[in-house]
Amino acid sequence: MTLETTTHLICAPEFAGTGTVQQLHATPGSLVLAEALLLTLLLDGQRIEIRAPGAGLVDRFVVEIGDAVESSGLLLMMEVEEEDGEWLEILPPPVVEGDDEPPLLSDPHVARSGYLVVSLAAAQLAARLGVDLSAVAGHGARGEIEAPDVERHVRDLLHARR
Repeated sequence: MTLETTTHLICAPEFAGTGTVQQLHATPGSLVLAEALLLTLLLDGQRIEIRAPGAGLVDRFVVEIGDAVESSGLLLMMEVEEEDGEWLEILPPPVVEGDDEPPLLSDPHVARSGYLVVSLAAAQLAARLGVDLSAVAGHGARGEIEAPDVERHVRDLLHARR
């Protein structure tokens, strides 16, 4: 049996008021076990421990020590190991002779409309998180969608849910 990973968005629990990030107990790129302490929040003098939902790799923190955190706020992203299942594999589209290809990003004079320009990292992250890329605003040099754009979109969606 092989293990796959899925991206988990680790958020603060629901609470009244605003907490503060007191300590980061892991670093981006570190492997952690299930229930490993990842981050500590301080809320009204109480420590709130944020633990790993499963064994995996800490991808990145979106907060730093001293940052204010609201209820359900996004704290970090983590690749959590999952048992092999029916995974959707991202494959490049088949190339058929005569297909029209979108203009290269290196040509700024060609108008791009009717399709999205997305980095592979952004496409993979969006696929893992179930994000509709047509709803993501691209902030690349020429409007292309990069992984940070997907992250920003997800944070905005989470913030809007509160």
